[in-house]
Amino acid sequence: MHAACCTSAVRCSPPTACSSRQSQQRHFTAAPLATQRQARQRSVAAAAGPEKQQPEQLPYTDRPAEVPTSDPWEGEQFEAVGKLASLAIPIIAAAAVGIGLFATSTYNEGATVFLDAPKSQQDSAKLIPADQLMLGPPPAQQP
Repeated sequence: MHAACCTSAVRCSPPTACSSRQSQQRHFTAAPLATQRQARQRSVAAAAGPEKQQPEQLPYTDRPAEVPTSDPWEGEQFEAVGKLASLAIPIIAAAAVGIGLFATSTYNEGATVFLDAPKSQQDSAKLIPADQLMLGPPPAQQP
């Protein structure tokens, strides 16, 4: 009975005449709980299916696995690649700024017609040919 109620975490002792009533109750209720726990574990294991068989033993080899002795990416010929990789973000940022400046300077190049957006709800959009478009401030209006 002593082995049935003990768990690995708690060590039980058999009830004695001088032990308290609570400890006696604990001792006698621990045995059915342990058997219930074991039965539950067996039912879960049975529901999971048959256990997988472990391999007998892995084959033994006399020689160790082949480990490369040198790194193919190591050497003087790859120093330029490493320096270029460390400068990748600044190079990409400079290229983006250059492409943006080129795009803004050539945006309307070759356009023949421009759209004048309406100024109010009653106004409509107007197409303005490029030869009628003024490049600069409007002339002073005369009274």
